[in-house]
Amino acid sequence: MTSSAHSRLPSRVVTVHAPGLAWLAWSVTALMSLALLLAPHPVRAAGPARVADLVGKWVADKNDPASDYVVAAGPSADTLLITAPAKSVGRPVAQTFTLQQVAPGEFATAKGAPVRVTFKVTSPRHASFHRLENNPKSFGITYILLEKP
Repeated sequence: MTSSAHSRLPSRVVTVHAPGLAWLAWSVTALMSLALLLAPHPVRAAGPARVADLVGKWVADKNDPASDYVVAAGPSADTLLITAPAKSVGRPVAQTFTLQQVAPGEFATAKGAPVRVTFKVTSPRHASFHRLENNPKSFGITYILLEKP
């Protein structure tokens, strides 16, 4: 056969149907997908925030240093001292709150405290600060999103 005769022949693709092989390929694909779905991801692998990781300045407004919050280690393990700036709590001076860890990455004042405060870490550099004061003299709600520089 010459090269010109070979080029005039139609090409043919031969397929072999093997139902067992197709089932095996599908099963392996399904198992690999399930394994990837259940594998630990870096987001899930990160442990809860430790008190030492939270200590420092937290910024509410990058353009206003007077609105910075300060987080310090508390008097005992798993407690925080949070100093809220005066302008955010509506007071003439800043207020300091002692918070206890109530869940991984979440801290709150003791139940029954006159001012209810929570500090919840949403990611390694982001948190939210909630303050609720409800007494006969005043009512105030503060909800601030914070970023650690």
